[in-house]
Amino acid sequence: KNTEITAFEDCQLYNVKIEVKETQEAEAIVASEVALYPNPTTGAFTVSSEQAVVKVELMNLASQVVAVSNEASMNVNVAAGAYLVRITTEDGMVSIKKLVVK
Repeated sequence: KNTEITAFEDCQLYNVKIEVKETQEAEAIVASEVALYPNPTTGAFTVSSEQAVVKVELMNLASQVVAVSNEASMNVNVAAGAYLVRITTEDGMVSIKKLVVK
């Protein structure tokens, strides 16, 4: 589809031709739903996902990794506070969830 625009500004005449080429429709990428429970926790938590979980990383708010697991469940002994959990699934999707430790 081609569009031609003519504009007149400050005694200048501008002709601009815009050409739009057809492209193939992109596939929709749907992230699998990831849940973290219980949240808040006293130390043990589980990740639930439609895809298999291959890595779970517990990070402090400075993004420093404080614990790692290759399973969907983790039991941590950390100070009370807020943490980030980075979850990687078998399809390569990465999700980051907030976890509160009591």
